[in-house]
Amino acid sequence: AGANYQIFVTVENFSERTIETVLELYRNESLVAPRRITVPRAGAEGPGRHSELFENLGFDSGLITAKFDHVDDLAADNVAYAELTPRETLTVLLVTADNFVLERCLTVDPQIKLTRMRPVDVKPDQPLPTRGFDVVIFDRFAPRELPAGANVMLIDAQVNDAPVTVRGTVKNPTIVEWDRQHPTTRWLSLGDIAIAEATIGRPKDWGRSVVEAETGSLVVAGEKAGRRCVWVGLDFMKSLWWKRPAFPIFIHNSVRWLS
Repeated sequence: AGANYQIFVTVENFSERTIETVLELYRNESLVAPRRITVPRAGAEGPGRHSELFENLGFDSGLITAKFDHVDDLAADNVAYAELTPRETLTVLLVTADNFVLERCLTVDPQIKLTRMRPVDVKPDQPLPTRGFDVVIFDRFAPRELPAGANVMLIDAQVNDAPVTVRGTVKNPTIVEWDRQHPTTRWLSLGDIAIAEATIGRPKDWGRSVVEAETGSLVVAGEKAGRRCVWVGLDFMKSLWWKRPAFPIFIHNSVRWLS
């Protein structure tokens, strides 16, 4: 979150009795946060589970160790490790006429350095100045051809180089499914989002549908020849998506996957 990480730890109990122990979180060899936990016993549906979220830790690097002391048949799985590395600053070019919500979403992240450009400043006979940017976002506008080598997000914008074949425009589509494993849509909840109008597409052979409506794809992500692209078939402002926590999560997920 921001400059720091959040650390999520889950402890599973396969035994037939409840376990009380102290979960300890270390950075390198220093104890950061001990927490007393109770892990319910296993049941018919599987092991008992208890999860803890560690946040506002004030660091973004180091060897992280989560462990607890409990005598059982396998001591090796009572400890887990993760190596954290500092997040690098990402350079993003946003081409938009006017989208305060999207701009605000990008500027609040201290790991993103944002440059804005208006579509009217894009010259048809000149290449876009995309060199040096990790990600280029086109909002309700796209050039005739995507800039060579650039990782691109297309929001309500159509171009032949996208990982999707456009099928048409529909009114009031309903989101029926989303890919909970793909990096762009992980941790999202999209089940109750109203959409006034959207473009429906079908993924090309190098695209993957990550958000589905009844009649086709609303969001497609893909990678081809070293370039990544996320296509979004709707204007966020014509839906309730931009008012939900799922909006900044999706934007930041997408920027980091693209980069």
